[in-house]
Amino acid sequence: MSYLVDSNVLSELMRPAPARQVVAWLDRHYAECWTSTIVILEVERGIARMADENRRVALRAVSERLFDRFGPRIVVFDRRCASMGAELVGVCRKAGRDLKLGDAAIAGVAGVYDQILVTRNTGDFEKTGLSLVNPWDAA
Repeated sequence: MSYLVDSNVLSELMRPAPARQVVAWLDRHYAECWTSTIVILEVERGIARMADENRRVALRAVSERLFDRFGPRIVVFDRRCASMGAELVGVCRKAGRDLKLGDAAIAGVAGVYDQILVTRNTGDFEKTGLSLVNPWDAA
């Protein structure tokens, strides 16, 4: 079993006082956790949009260390992931739910690699049929 960690989980780790339950969940499952180039884009986009240059520089250093820890466990968003993401957009639309582009890309990665998606926003992905874990709710 492997997990795909969404950007909101990794962003939580970059907070001055991250949620204890998220840290505990990641400590227990880190060896099975992966992330994606799409998640890197989302995290770095958030940092780049910050007005405070000192905070941007500090968080960029934190994000680099965080992503470096994943080593080879970073999945590249490729054509198969794009096709799977598009398919999941259709599945969600038929179920009456809209799936945003970034979420579709992340869902596509999880679907192609048969990974459990770890995210705070389970509602955004519930109609995809993917297995989901919310570490904020994990015991």
